[in-house]
Amino acid sequence: FGSSASKPGRPLHPSTMSDRPYSNLDDADEGCQVKLVRTVKAHVGVKEIVMLLVLIGLAITVLMHKAFFQGLWEDFLEECTKMGLLATIPIALGCFFSECFGTPVVIFFVGAGAIFQSMYGLAKGAAVGIAACCVGLYFGCITAFWLGKSVLKPYVQKYLDEFEMLRVINKIIETEGWKFAFIMRMSPFIPIEPFNYACSVTSMSFKHNALACFGSMPMCAFEVWIAAQAANALSSGGKGGDSSLGLTIGINVVILILMVLLFISAKQKYDKYVSESEAVEDHHKKLLRKASTLRQFNALSA
Repeated sequence: FGSSASKPGRPLHPSTMSDRPYSNLDDADEGCQVKLVRTVKAHVGVKEIVMLLVLIGLAITVLMHKAFFQGLWEDFLEECTKMGLLATIPIALGCFFSECFGTPVVIFFVGAGAIFQSMYGLAKGAAVGIAACCVGLYFGCITAFWLGKSVLKPYVQKYLDEFEMLRVINKIIETEGWKFAFIMRMSPFIPIEPFNYACSVTSMSFKHNALACFGSMPMCAFEVWIAAQAANALSSGGKGGDSSLGLTIGINVVILILMVLLFISAKQKYDKYVSESEAVEDHHKKLLRKASTLRQFNALSA
């Protein structure tokens, strides 16, 4: 109604002819393609593909040289047995440095479960592995928090720019405090390593972060226990009495129910914090409740 093409006495420019709707359709189609590419990139990153290929290559190598690697594993277990409880030190240090350098710590959880189960049996071995991993993980978390507040602060802020979800979560931590950080650490979908540094750019104190770090312990204990169970099953070759098998299944069912109840309770509290927070916009609240991972949040918000 106010455009130059609608005024009398002025010829229509070719760009205002009927090809515009088709141009808009092309633009819309191109926008959908860009969004699709972003979604795929968000869910399947280059790092994940490379890691998957490396794991497949390692699995094939182990299968091709099974006797050789089995001998290495037995020699390694023999050395650990000689060390006794001192073998917990390298495991704890591995968890500690994994948190400081931001590398996946789960390999040490799995290793601890397998090593100490072979040394002490299922119950005692799992308890020793859980203790070693929890100590290393806890001190690694609080050290990473300190590094993010001091030496690595510029790099942490640059990393946060890649994940909008962490920035939004930080806004809630600013208003709700360490209790929300504690809830977030209980989630199995939020990686602990980047979250340590994400918390470091908030106003949360060192003392409150030390309290929040206890939220990472249940998942650590659960993963070590699962690894010890798998090692026990492989070493026994499926042998064992019916009573022993029934007891193991019963314990696993109880632990699984407790973990599910714990995660449900944490999710309910998480949703409550998100819904009541005044620091987060409404559309971000919906994404936080819907997304379970950092990359999924980026995909939904793209």
